[in-house]
Amino acid sequence: MNKVFLICAGGLSTSLLVKKIRESAERQNYPIDIEACGEDKFDEYIANHSLCLVAPQLAFKTPQFMERLPEGKKIEKIDRRVYGMMDGDAVLEQIKKSLDEISEKSDVEVNSINITSDEAEEEPSFAQRISTMMSNKYMNSIRDGFISSMALMIIGSISLILVVPPFSEGTTNPVGRAWFWLVHNYGTALEMPYAATMGIMSIWVAFLVGASMSKEVNIDKIIGSTASVFVFLLMATDVNAKSIDMTSEWFGAQGIFSAMICGLLIPNLLAFCKKKKMSFGLPNSVPDNIRETFDSLLPFFIILFIIYPALIAVQTTLGQPVPALVAMLISPMISATDTYLGMIVIVLLVHTLWFFGVHGAAVVLGAIAPFTLANTMANMDALLAGQALPYIVEESFYLFYVLLGGSGATVGLVVLMLKSKSKQMRTVGKLGGITSIFNINEPIIFGAPIVANTKLIIPFIIAPLITSSAAWVAIKFGIIRAGTALLPLTVPAPIGAAWAAGWSIIAFSLICALAVLSYFIYLPFFRSYERDLLALEKSEQNNL
Repeated sequence: MNKVFLICAGGLSTSLLVKKIRESAERQNYPIDIEACGEDKFDEYIANHSLCLVAPQLAFKTPQFMERLPEGKKIEKIDRRVYGMMDGDAVLEQIKKSLDEISEKSDVEVNSINITSDEAEEEPSFAQRISTMMSNKYMNSIRDGFISSMALMIIGSISLILVVPPFSEGTTNPVGRAWFWLVHNYGTALEMPYAATMGIMSIWVAFLVGASMSKEVNIDKIIGSTASVFVFLLMATDVNAKSIDMTSEWFGAQGIFSAMICGLLIPNLLAFCKKKKMSFGLPNSVPDNIRETFDSLLPFFIILFIIYPALIAVQTTLGQPVPALVAMLISPMISATDTYLGMIVIVLLVHTLWFFGVHGAAVVLGAIAPFTLANTMANMDALLAGQALPYIVEESFYLFYVLLGGSGATVGLVVLMLKSKSKQMRTVGKLGGITSIFNINEPIIFGAPIVANTKLIIPFIIAPLITSSAAWVAIKFGIIRAGTALLPLTVPAPIGAAWAAGWSIIAFSLICALAVLSYFIYLPFFRSYERDLLALEKSEQNNL
């Protein structure tokens, strides 16, 4: 069986194309085992597959994938237009050709790659620079660690709903009264899932980021992640207390950056010890397994007798634990991400990158995820404590007010496409219409296309700037509540925004109004582009 996989940022849009390819293969009675995955799964999938097809939004990362390509494997890029049209037949033909080439050669050249159609031009240097900056081992480890923790965060968000009913305290609603009775009598039990997830999220982050970094530096993941948690616990505990208390305010949202630092640095320490072959120097007469066990303890001795005393010295000298110092240093950056100007800069960068074919949301929002997730967790803690919510801009803000129907707030564009006189636009609109409901719009971005399109890129940037501005003002002046839930990107925007704001009807209505506004923002630019397409389609028809 021919084994192939498609790779994109999260494995969502490629899963749609995989379905089309399977349908095409079934019609042609062509045996193929094909899957889709996110970029974080590349090493796992390439080990068991012969061919990797890279989605155009990740084409700029192809050189990095090539460096990790095992011998006898092959990578190819998917043509932008083919991807946008979700053309399963065309991609299947590309797969057949590539697999034939692999079978004909005894050793496929490690750097074998096929660049088709409009991908044949040299990659923009701007995209390459962004790729290098955002895809080093540290950024990859942070991204993968936070992705791994997302399930825990979502569970914590759901459990918070049980503890904080979306009703006023004196409600006469029977459901609300029953809910408050449940919270009053069983509040501790209901809050436990939140405490076990969000309440100790920094410990989870230290472990998961440590595991990701251990993979990057090629050391045992269990040892690397365990050592990271060990150091974080030592770092976050008050050594000046009269008795040992393993509960700490730094185990939650406030310690997340310190946990991240432990997850990044400690595996590198272990890798350094491994590289330098540092050991206890036991004689050769000692059995290998015993010698390896003792040698694996050496980094922990370094932590215990060098790093821990240093942490104690810092805490004793400055009168506060290291996480407090880290929080103080990082607070200006957190504050900047919550300002209107900071938000606008981020939205601009996300959508400008798409013009160059770079997945702006994955690159930029992935880079600031530690800040937006920390903001969301701080809001959740404040809600649970009955305090004012401290942050406007957090994770759900970008997911539902900015990525309304996907990058570019393209929900209005989809409606225009579905009504278009252009055959190409109607086809793309049908392909991307359903997926846009779930905030996946790569078929629209590459099918229209918006990439390198000087007409459609203008509303593609303007629309999310306006939708995000409207949401920021609404939250700032208390019209809707800031987000207090972590939800998957694929939750439809009206539901996601309402859920994050405590099941707010106003948030739901705002999203619907912004969707209508998106339609009118795109309208004049779309009509101009549509006229160009109609003229081209008419010319092609006359030439037949």
